[in-house]
Amino acid sequence: MDDDARAVDEGSAWTIGGVDDADAEAAARGAHAEATRAGDLERAVRALAACARERESAGRPRAIVGPRLASTLASGHKGFVDACARQRRMDVALRYARLFDADKAASDGEPDLFCAVINACGRAKDWAVAREAFDLRRTEAGLAPDPFAYSALVSSAAKCGNYVAAREAFEEANAAHAVDTVVYNAFIDACASRGDYEGARATLERMKTTANVKPNIRSYNGVISASTRRKHFSGALAAWEELQLAKLAPTIITYGAMLAAGAATDDVDVTWSEELFADALQSGACGRAGNDHMVSSLISAYARGVVRKQIDKKTALERAEAIVRLLSEDAASDDRRAKASPNARVWCALITLCARCGQPGRAIEVLKIMNARGGASNAESDRYLMYAMTSALEASKEGDEHFGKMQRIISQSPTGVRESTGSAFALYAKFKSDVQSCRRETNARARRALESQLPDTITFNTLIHACASNGEDGKAMELYRDMLANGVPPSLRTYVSLIVSLSRSKRGSQVEEAERLFDVAIEDGVEPNEFLFTSLMDAQVKANRPFAAFDTYERMREADVSRTTVTYGCALQACYYVDDEEDGVERAYAILRDMTESGVQMNDWCSNTFLRVISRAGRIEEMLEEVKKIVRRKGMLEQETFEAIIRALCLEGYVGRANRFMSMMDSRGLVPSEHTFKEFIVACSRDGSVEIAWDSYKRFARLGYKLDVNTRSSLIVVLSVGSMSGFEGDENGEVLLARAITVFEAAMKHENDDVIDDEARCALIVAMARNEKLESALAVWRESHGRALVVKSRRHTSNEGEDYIGEVRAMYESLIEVCCHQDRIDEALEVFDELKDAGVRVSTVTLAFLESSCRRSRVEEYRVFDVCAQMRAQVDQKRNGRLVKPTKTSHHVRADGVSDIAAELATDGLGGDVKKSTWRKPT
Repeated sequence: MDDDARAVDEGSAWTIGGVDDADAEAAARGAHAEATRAGDLERAVRALAACARERESAGRPRAIVGPRLASTLASGHKGFVDACARQRRMDVALRYARLFDADKAASDGEPDLFCAVINACGRAKDWAVAREAFDLRRTEAGLAPDPFAYSALVSSAAKCGNYVAAREAFEEANAAHAVDTVVYNAFIDACASRGDYEGARATLERMKTTANVKPNIRSYNGVISASTRRKHFSGALAAWEELQLAKLAPTIITYGAMLAAGAATDDVDVTWSEELFADALQSGACGRAGNDHMVSSLISAYARGVVRKQIDKKTALERAEAIVRLLSEDAASDDRRAKASPNARVWCALITLCARCGQPGRAIEVLKIMNARGGASNAESDRYLMYAMTSALEASKEGDEHFGKMQRIISQSPTGVRESTGSAFALYAKFKSDVQSCRRETNARARRALESQLPDTITFNTLIHACASNGEDGKAMELYRDMLANGVPPSLRTYVSLIVSLSRSKRGSQVEEAERLFDVAIEDGVEPNEFLFTSLMDAQVKANRPFAAFDTYERMREADVSRTTVTYGCALQACYYVDDEEDGVERAYAILRDMTESGVQMNDWCSNTFLRVISRAGRIEEMLEEVKKIVRRKGMLEQETFEAIIRALCLEGYVGRANRFMSMMDSRGLVPSEHTFKEFIVACSRDGSVEIAWDSYKRFARLGYKLDVNTRSSLIVVLSVGSMSGFEGDENGEVLLARAITVFEAAMKHENDDVIDDEARCALIVAMARNEKLESALAVWRESHGRALVVKSRRHTSNEGEDYIGEVRAMYESLIEVCCHQDRIDEALEVFDELKDAGVRVSTVTLAFLESSCRRSRVEEYRVFDVCAQMRAQVDQKRNGRLVKPTKTSHHVRADGVSDIAAELATDGLGGDVKKSTWRKPT
């Protein structure tokens, strides 16, 4: 058969075994269509493969379908490949592409089926099939790699998260001189997807020097997107100015990317964002209301502007609702956009703004509108719904009514959203377990389906932030390792949240790991800002490493990174942990000077921290002056600050002032801690303020606090002294003593030993003995046998005389004298024997009284002689003590005993020259 005849035969039908079989092709086409409609893609490909036969294609034989069938199916290629992508069956899509003559399709000007498969692999996250399709296109289909194929390969690698493969494909295209603007733009988009601003910018510059390649508006859009993800606003602004110089007309995508960059920067400028949005609408490139990306970006700028006080909350909410309303009205005129716009991202941004403005009711209303307008539940819409619910829940947590509404909304949400909102970590753990299980089973289809649903950077950051809030540093680090293992690029916020989680760890601040992560962030190309520096300082302060925090603070200053009130608060907190209290105060004053020079206003947290620093150093007047400043500007004192002030005043003996601050805490509904209460009770006791000490104790007990030995002893001493002295007005001494006994007996019921110290025990015994409770006094004294009751005599209050009852001498004297008064000579002699063994000296008057009582009671003579012997021993001891005491010699007496005062006064101090006397006349 000649060539013309063969051409006619091929055009009419596919010949099988020499028999014209158009019916077989029709049957295969029908079976393929039926299986495709049923979703059985494997069967659809098998139906076509059954009628494929060996024939020449690109100079080599392979099994392909006939030209008539291929022509009939050409219009359905895109739909079939898309169906494979949805089912994550790109291996089936590749087998389908291999059944057609790609060389003939190219010559006929039909779409490149292999490139369609490569592009779809990016959506399905199947890099292995994409690379295989590219190689088969060259080796089997005989098509030389061209810029179109390389752009598809680079784009697919980027969508699969394989940045290394994208770069390799890009460099391979350059080496083969198969590049054009589209290939370069694809790689710029790959850089943008991971926030690689430097890579995107370098690629743009390389375009300018490469033959047959010229940057276009899409090139600049990619660089701006990379800047946005990197929070490198200056880079986005430079690209914006450059494209204007190149006279490239910005598109709606360009405006959206610039607005996103402005909203993402740490130094957001609401006025600039509003002006750019207005310019975009006036340009005519963005329609009457812009698109979802532009609107959501502007609302995000409003939300951040509210936090930075650049715009009033009410104004921001009104303007945001106005642009959303305009977007909704504009979309309603277009049937294609009516159901999709505003999208979930816009509603989510608006709900976040409501939360920032303190409008929980409005946030819930917007959430209801979002749910009412939402279409079918899918992974992306559920993710944004989860974000929206989280923001609305955060806004409504302060009000029971709003919180209850949010709980009902969550319970009516799709299962995935409900589980994500209620237990996001459980959902993530289940997903991770499924992925690991599929990897072990080597189930490629299920593995690809699950891996395609991997969380993005925002989702990972949300989970890590939740870990940081709960001090779950182990979970946070596990999520970080998962990010790296799955090719999800960490962002600045990732590292900030990780360091915060380490600083709040339930195991204590993991400062070494936090410092290592800080260095990793720098190596990863993250430009440290105030949040990253401050989070590291916080970790160092919580680990009680103040000087490391000071070093980080200085490093921050040298890098000219702006400091916030949180930064200064952390630095002041570090001053509190400096061992040298005075050094801490001086550093705190230096930090305040820097704060003033930087124009940062001191907030309540910084003021309270500074107060704690100076109160710890005992600088009472400076501390009270700072309190006055806070009160004048209507600031708020924190509970910890109140307690630090009270403890400082107690330590310095300012009980009246401390009591006023205790009253201020009461008026604010603040309850002092157990430690502060104890110090206050001790200070009141030392000051002799019986009523204040007792009232504080009653409140202390109602709160369920437990007295320690020191506090209990101080309270018992002041009550015992008060019962003897009556220096608290007309207070009945018996009542005060009853209180002291109550405190003592309450402690004895729950503790076996050492409930009070020896000083308190002596004071209590004396008070009981002199208040006609001798039996109780003797019982407490006998319980003390074997104790070394030796306490230094000291003045307990400013109202005491020389006879202080809290010393052991007073105890023995009181017991002996009261026993003698009551003619209980045996008990008096028992006490006398004990004091002799203890070596305690009592007054001669007490011993003389005991002697006379013994003679009056006709006790045995040797006991009387024993008392007299003790008196003589004490007198001799006192006389001998005076004899051995050295006599002070005047320093004016020379060695020869002659005093020469005038000569000494004439000298210029020790070792000075002798001066002539100016007041003594010469002899």
